[in-house]
Amino acid sequence: MLSKISFSKIDKIEIYVNNGRKTMAQIKSLTGCDYIINGGIFNADWTPCPILKKDWKLVSDNPWRRVGYGWDSPNNFTYTSQYENYKDFICCIELFDSNGKILSPLSYPSAMGGARPRSAIGVTNSNELFLYCTTTNTTPERLRNIMASNDCKSGVMLDGGGSSQGNFNGTKVYASRIVHNFILVYLKKDKVNNPFPEPSVALRYGNRGIYVKWLQFQLNAHGYGCDVDGSFGPATKKVVLAFQKNKSLAVDGSVGPATKAKLKEI
Repeated sequence: MLSKISFSKIDKIEIYVNNGRKTMAQIKSLTGCDYIINGGIFNADWTPCPILKKDWKLVSDNPWRRVGYGWDSPNNFTYTSQYENYKDFICCIELFDSNGKILSPLSYPSAMGGARPRSAIGVTNSNELFLYCTTTNTTPERLRNIMASNDCKSGVMLDGGGSSQGNFNGTKVYASRIVHNFILVYLKKDKVNNPFPEPSVALRYGNRGIYVKWLQFQLNAHGYGCDVDGSFGPATKKVVLAFQKNKSLAVDGSVGPATKAKLKEI
């Protein structure tokens, strides 16, 4: 399973630190992201291996100086070892050098070798984000060659061997293992022509009718699964709470002016 996504179509790339030990499906439903893939390696005590950085803070200890991806926004997604300069950073096993040439031999711990399911993230010469995830047993060298054959100029092997999992806009690879962190990608949304009238009052649990359909339609436009049935019941409330949490709103389940404004930001 692979995807190439033009950076011009990407709204946000973020690292999700899975402190709640949720499944991939739960995280995708909670956040409304379009793409999700397992992140970097982590230890048995649930500590991530260096370097993992989110919102300018190191999540991992004792950083090593390996090449990975740092970024503040999709516009400066950069292949680098200078993690200090970026808001977010993730690395694992680099597969290319800084000039876009494949590395040979690769440098990785013996525990990361062999043929096993693999996942990776990269950037193509056409300025596309490259995501790869497979259940097929693959060596790091084979993974590197797959990325090179798909026009990648840089790339990092992510955690594998039981952790490889992803959902690429509906195409899925599952793994039973709960992992420490994920990489989430959100696409820019086109303006939505909602066929239902916008409510002029707050919507709450228990409401029914055409205004609730407006709410459900907007939630779907943001990537949240929601039946457009006009009933603000438990399922819709759960999605509203997830939306509010992801948008840093008051998580109260009430769709007032602030929540409605964020729903319209598509």
